[in-house]
Amino acid sequence: MNELEWEVLLATRDKLLNAPHGAKSGVIATACAALQCSDQTLYRKLSEAGLETGRKQRKDKGETVYTIAHLRLISGLLIESTRRNEKRLLTIEDTIEILYADGKLPSKLSPSWVAELLRANTLHPDQLNHATPAQSLRSLHPNHCWQIDASVCVLYYMKSGSLQAMNPDEFYRNKPQNVAKIVNDLCTRYACTDHYSGTIWARYYLGGETAENLLEFMMWCMAQREGCPAHGAPWLLMLDPGAANTSHLVKNFCTRMSVKLNINKPGNPRAKGQVENANNLIERHFEGRLRFMPTLDLLMLNLLCEQWQVAHNAARKHTRHGQARYSAWMHITTEQLRIAPSMALMRDLVTSVEETRRVTNNMLISFGVKGFGSQDYDVRYLPGVQVGGTVTVAVNPYRAPAVDVRFTDAETGELRWMCIEPVVTDKVGFNIAAPVIGEDYKAPPATLADGVRNDLLKQAYNVDALEEAEKARKKNAQAFTGVNAMADVQATVVPTYLPRKGTALETEKRAVACAHISVPAAAKRIKALAGERYTPQTFTWLQAKFGATGVPEDQVEAIAERLGLVADQSEATGSDVPTGLRMVGGVR
Repeated sequence: MNELEWEVLLATRDKLLNAPHGAKSGVIATACAALQCSDQTLYRKLSEAGLETGRKQRKDKGETVYTIAHLRLISGLLIESTRRNEKRLLTIEDTIEILYADGKLPSKLSPSWVAELLRANTLHPDQLNHATPAQSLRSLHPNHCWQIDASVCVLYYMKSGSLQAMNPDEFYRNKPQNVAKIVNDLCTRYACTDHYSGTIWARYYLGGETAENLLEFMMWCMAQREGCPAHGAPWLLMLDPGAANTSHLVKNFCTRMSVKLNINKPGNPRAKGQVENANNLIERHFEGRLRFMPTLDLLMLNLLCEQWQVAHNAARKHTRHGQARYSAWMHITTEQLRIAPSMALMRDLVTSVEETRRVTNNMLISFGVKGFGSQDYDVRYLPGVQVGGTVTVAVNPYRAPAVDVRFTDAETGELRWMCIEPVVTDKVGFNIAAPVIGEDYKAPPATLADGVRNDLLKQAYNVDALEEAEKARKKNAQAFTGVNAMADVQATVVPTYLPRKGTALETEKRAVACAHISVPAAAKRIKALAGERYTPQTFTWLQAKFGATGVPEDQVEAIAERLGLVADQSEATGSDVPTGLRMVGGVR
C-alpha cells in the first residue's frame, strides 16, 4: 500500500466516523473515485489496513434460505448436465431459474453466493469432479507383476521400406484423409515394465494394437537374450481393456503359460501408471534421438531401441529403490523365476487348442509336442479313466514334453487336470502357478467428495444402489424425473398480440355430386324407416327407377316420403300407420 492510498484511507476513515446520518454514501463515493475501486473493495481495504469505520455487521451474515437439500439439488443438476468431455452445459444462474420456476427453491439468490454455498458444503462440481485418490500397489518380487501398454508412434512405414516421421503440418485432425492413407502402416510401440524393479522392455511393430503384435511382444520379453538378464514368465500381467488385449488368443496363451491376466477398469489408465511413465521415458530418452539419425527401417529401429533399454536399465537409478533396474531385478530367487520355453513352443501354444485322445488297451495315449515329436503318456493313475475312454490334452509350457491331461472322474463326474510326463521318464509333475497378487489389495478410503458424488448420482435417478444409478446413466435414462427442465420457459409470460388483417385466398369452386348407392342398400335404409309398411313392391319400383344409375344417398328419406311410407316424423319413430305402398296422387 503506497502513501497516497494510505492517506486516502485514513481520511475516509475519519470522515466516516464523523459523518452525520445520510452523508456516508457521499464519502464512500468520493473515496472510490480517488482509488478507482468499488465500495466493497474500499471497505475491504479499510479492513485490511486495520481501520475501523463504525460500520455494523449484518445480523444475518452467513445465513441462507437454501437448505442442504436445495444445494444438493442444484449440484445434482449441474453435474448431470456436464458432458463426458467435462464441458458444463447448465450455468448456476440457469439452474436457479429452472428450479425456482419449478417451485423447488424458495427464492432466487445470486449465482456467486450460491457458488460460495456449494463450495462451503463440498457440493460444487469443481470439487466433486476431482479424480479419486489413487492407491499405490506393492509387488512381492521381480516377475511378480508386469504391465504392458501400446501406443501409436509418430513413425510410419513407407513403401521404400524405411520409416518416416509424421509431419505435424500434414497429419493433424483437420486432415483425416492423410492419416487414413497410412493407417495400416503406422508404427506401434509396445512397452512393458516389471513392477518390482522397474525394468523396461520396448519394441516397435507395424500396424495398430493387434493380438498378434501383443503376443509377439510378450514372448520376446519372456525369452532369454544376451546382455539382458531380465527374462521369464510373470505371475501376473496387467493390461488395459482393449479389444486385442481381451481377445481369445491372449487369454488362451496366458492360461497355457499359467499367467494370471488382470484387465484394469475402462477409463482408468492410472492402474498401469508405471508403464505409462515408461512410455514417456522412451519418448524423451530414445525417440528424441531419432531426428538426429539417418533413415531407419524397422529392424534397425528395434536394434537401436534394444541397445538403449539395456543401457538405461543397467545404468539409470530408479527413484523408488535407488538402484539400477537390472540390479533390482537380480534379487529374484529360483522359485520366483519361471523360465519360459522356446519361442517356437510359445508360438505353438498360442494357436494350438485342447485335443482329445482315446485311451488304449494298455492305458496309454499318444500326443505330439512341437520340437519333441510324438510320444506315449501313461494315464493309468488317473482316477476314473477307463480303456476306450477319452481325455483332453494340452501342452505344459514349463515341463515340455510333459502335457496337461484333463479327465472326467467316472464316480463323481468332476473335471480334473493332471500334468503327466512321457513314459520314458515315468514321472509326474505338477505346476506351481498360484499368483498371490490380489489378496492384499484394498480400495482407497472414500473421500467426502466421493460419497457426495455417489449420493447425488443415486438422487439423480431416484435409486438406492449405486450400481443401479450407474446403469441408468449408461443407458441415458432421464435424470431428476421430478424436475421440470422447462419450468422457466413455461413460466414466461407471452404478451397477447393484436390480430392482423389479411386478404382472403380465392380458391376454385367446384360442384361435388352426392355419392350413389346400390338399390339393395337403399331398400334396406327405406325398410328401416318404414318398418312394417315396407312391401316388396317398393324394391321393384326402386329397381325400375334407379337400377341403372344407383340411388342418390342424400335422397333416400325423400324417396320414402314420396312413396307414402313415411308421412311424418311420428311414423319414422314407430307410430301405428297402415301398411302398404301408396303412390302420391294415385290409387291404393
